[in-house]
Amino acid sequence: SMASTGCHIACCTVYRPNFKNTFLTGLSLCSLGLHNSRIRRIAEDLEMPVLDLATLCQDPEDFANPLELSTIGGRKVVYNVVQFVRDHPPSARPRPSQKDKATPWLLDVMGFNTECC
Repeated sequence: SMASTGCHIACCTVYRPNFKNTFLTGLSLCSLGLHNSRIRRIAEDLEMPVLDLATLCQDPEDFANPLELSTIGGRKVVYNVVQFVRDHPPSARPRPSQKDKATPWLLDVMGFNTECC
């Protein structure tokens, strides 16, 4: 699991755009629904928490334009990330040592180097 890295890691869902066009709204809701459900399943498989931006940012005032968050939407995201960090302080997890060969300090996940500090 990702816990073996010694890092606190979370996945984020993708927020839905604020399109005014009914066709684009329907298309984005369908495709992002599939995408976000896959993100949730992978996060569950990897035992990772999920910051659900799709649920968090859905009010019109959350958006500055159809694709970008406004200050209000950005504030919601920052607040939730800060809460995650507060709920998972670095001191709460033991940090694996490079010298400890029994605990991998470097994990390659889906081609990404997730070496932790």
